[in-house]
Amino acid sequence: MLVGCAHAPVDPWTGERLAIDPSQPPNGAQMMQLFLSQGDVPLRGSGCMSSEALDARLTLRDRLAQVLGDALDHPEHHRAVLKGACKADQVEAPDGRVIDAWACSLNMVQEDITEGFVANAFVRGHFTKDRWRLVPGSLLCL
Repeated sequence: MLVGCAHAPVDPWTGERLAIDPSQPPNGAQMMQLFLSQGDVPLRGSGCMSSEALDARLTLRDRLAQVLGDALDHPEHHRAVLKGACKADQVEAPDGRVIDAWACSLNMVQEDITEGFVANAFVRGHFTKDRWRLVPGSLLCL
């Protein structure tokens, strides 16, 4: 079973419902809506955290807070760059079928202004092309 959105995707500028075109990936705002709408999904089995016990206790909402919070919480001599994209990919559904999906990722890179890379945080999930539903077991974090 695929995880559904809490509601149909909407245009964040107009509030109008979006017609999903399976040939077009979600844009940045739509990708954020997809991740945020799945906030209650447990991280269990994702390998997102440092232990299985943490994965079992935390949700995607917690991980998104970590990724976005790290972008906000940094010394003045650091900068955070937030990037995201959805790309066509294939993923195995829970029933074993390989399906076409959008692999959507959110990546925060923290850099020291003079010395370069410091750290990064990342979350990725696969969403079905036809309804933008999260494919269970497809979450991956760093």
